[in-house]
Parts: sequence; structure tokens; C-alpha cells
Amino acid sequence: MDSSQLPPCSACDQPVAPSWISAQQQAVAINKPDPVGRHERARLKKAGGSRIITTSHSPKPEPATHGRLLLAAMLITPSLYASEQPPTDGHMYAVRYQQAKLACGSLPDDLEADYAKAMQLAKDASPEFAETYSKGLAAKPRGQKPATLEEQEAQCNEGQVSLRVTVKLARLWFPGGW
Repeated sequence: MDSSQLPPCSACDQPVAPSWISAQQQAVAINKPDPVGRHERARLKKAGGSRIITTSHSPKPEPATHGRLLLAAMLITPSLYASEQPPTDGHMYAVRYQQAKLACGSLPDDLEADYAKAMQLAKDASPEFAETYSKGLAAKPRGQKPATLEEQEAQCNEGQVSLRVTVKLARLWFPGGW
């Protein structure tokens, strides 16, 4: 059957084989392992999803979601190099502190003292950090207290963990200050 004799696809106007040709025959004919592609999905969607209709032209590969997840994880997670350098922008550290205080009410004394020392060392190392940290503390904290006790406890724990991680990083950034 010549491609000019085949009916066009409703999604892309390319010629498609009739539905009576099996998917295996089409896969062998076009030498592709997976005959289900974008045209079949478009026709299936228009048909109400009741059955799969196959086509004779090669399917376009779908983008891999694993690659997107890996890219997102790489962007979210700081690299080892980035964690070895002291920060120059203190706004995020001020916001973390405010969120932890909002969720917990009061922080443990040792954490409060260690975090204050870490922030003082960072302020001494970078005038830009000092300026942005003070602006971050002056800003009104966003967010509200959680509705349930469990949510509040979870946010408090997350805030304390975040502050403790920052203290550990500060010990790496400023080994002489401890």
C-alpha cells in the first residue's frame, strides 16, 4: 500500500496505516521496537480511551522523566564545592532562622548560641552577608503557624535541623572561629 493511499492522522496529517494492521506487523515494517507513539495517543484520546489504534509511521520518542528528576535533584542539592565556601548572601539564613523561631516559639539555648556565633563569623567574613542578613531579619516573616500540633512539631524539627546543618557548615567554613 502506497503512503499516498493511507488516510491522514487526525493529530499531524501524516499518513497512517489502518487499525487492522497489527502493532507487531507495523513494528517489523518500520523496524522499531515500540510501535505506540504520539499519534496513537492522540487518536486514543480523541476516541475516548477505549482502545489503542496503531499507526504505520515511526513514533516520536517521549522525553525521559528520569532525566528531569536528576536535573532537578542536581539543581536543588548544593555541590560539594558550593558548601566549602562561606556564603555571601545572608537573606536565606535570616529567613531560615525566622521560620524556625516561628514554628518552635523558642529554640534550644545551645542551638541559639551556635547559630548566633556562626552568623557572626559569616558577617565578619563578608560585609555583603552582614547587610543582607540584617535586611532579612528586619523583614516580616512569611507564613503562618501550622494548624495542627503535628504540623507545627514537624516544621519545628525541620527548622532546627536546618539551623544545625548551617552550624556544621560554619564549622567547616571558619575552623579557627570555633
